[in-house]
This record gives sequence, structure tokens and C-alpha cells, in this order.
Amino acid sequence: MAVGNSTIRSSLRILDLFCPQRLRWTVSEIAAEMSITYATANRYVNALKSSGLLEAERGSLVLAPRLLYLAELVHQSDHFAHAVRATVDEVADQTGETVIANRLVDHSIVGVVRAESHRVVRFSFEPGQRMPLNAGAAAKAIMAFLPASTAARLLSKADWRPMTESTITNPVAFDAELALVREQGWAESTGEVEQDIYAMAVPVFFPWREVAGSLCLCGPTFRMDGAARQRCLAALREGAAGINRHLADQPRPRPQRGGQA
Repeated sequence: MAVGNSTIRSSLRILDLFCPQRLRWTVSEIAAEMSITYATANRYVNALKSSGLLEAERGSLVLAPRLLYLAELVHQSDHFAHAVRATVDEVADQTGETVIANRLVDHSIVGVVRAESHRVVRFSFEPGQRMPLNAGAAAKAIMAFLPASTAARLLSKADWRPMTESTITNPVAFDAELALVREQGWAESTGEVEQDIYAMAVPVFFPWREVAGSLCLCGPTFRMDGAARQRCLAALREGAAGINRHLADQPRPRPQRGGQA
């Protein structure tokens, strides 16, 4: 049976519903969340189950172990992940805080490599977790250095719902924040993604000066005083310079037919 593009897109939307705050769904809940009929949701779910991506467990649906295998293949084939992994570990060891390398994937910021702080009080983040374009230092460090037309197109479709009371939800205010990031070369946020967490991030670049992602450090606000911020920012900048050198052998991708990037 042929599978249409709309079925594939909708099935992927179902996978995106799963997150650390919501690990289980029923078909009825999926139908309600996606504003589709139960029969349609059930058809998409069955396609995912037959592909080994979802499985039924105790009356609800959970992600299947096959995704772990696919995730490992992503890490093995991802040049960016290979380029940043050692640096992420080094900066985390040097600063004692959680460090995450991030990429822009579709309309989200995705953390691809993480080294978590060993301190008792720390920021925890799971690789592969999607974050909105308008929340946090990691996002701002990427969005600020995209071509203006690309950033505008992405933000026109952004979900501006707040994650916390500190999340920037005004497009004009966010544009002003991105201008500041471009001017100083790095981004920061306080409580935009999670209350009482301070984050700073620097962009990393491909050799043709296209932004490749961001290197972000996160820690509790009580530990991130002025001296700590200066020390962590210096470590991030040094780490980003090393990543840029690792990316220097990355071949520039050819434009796809039809002008799509």
C-alpha cells in the first residue's frame, strides 16, 4: 500500500507529541490534540506501529525501542555531532556546568550533544529534545546569525506561547534581542526555558560563514554571578573556535533543485 506525503507528515507530527512531560498517549488523545478523527489517528498510529516506531503498553502508546537504534545511527552519521562532542565534554569539565551543542532542525532548536554537570544542583536536558525558536540563549545564538529572510520566514511560523513567564513572546522585542546578540557575538537568557536557570550561548559556523549551530552553557542563576559568567563565556568562545576548526573540512552542500536549501 502506497503511503502519501500527508500520511508521513501526520505520522511524524504524532512522534513530535512525545516529550519528557508526556511519555504516553492514547489514540483518542492524539486525535483530540491534532484535531482529526479517531479513525484517521488510528490509521496513522497503526502505520507507526507497523514501522516499529510506536508500541502499545498498558492501554496507551509509547515510543518503541527501535528509535534508540535510529538515534544511534544519527549520532554516527552526523558530522556536526562528531565535530562538537569532544568540545562539549571539555567545556563542561572546565566550567562544571551543563553544556549542549544545538542545531536548527525544521522549525525547532534541537540539542544534539550534551555533557551534564556533575553538581547536585544542575540543569538537565535530553539530547534530541526540541525547543522553540524564541526561547533561550541557544535559540537566539542561532537565529541571530541566520540570513534575515530565513529568520523572518521561520519566525512567521513560530509558536510564541511562553514556556515560562520570562519567555519572549513579542516578535518586535525578540528582533531587538537578536540585534543585541549580533552586536556582542553571544546570547544569554534567564528563566526563558526553565525558571531559575541562566544560559549563555555562542554561535558556531561552517567555513563559508553560515551558522551551523550554537554551543550553550546552562546553570542555576544563584551560581552564575558576574565572575562565573565571564569565565564561562571565555570557555564557550574558546570551544566554539575549536568547533569552527573541526568544521573546516565540511563540504558546502549543493543547492537542491527548485531553489530549496
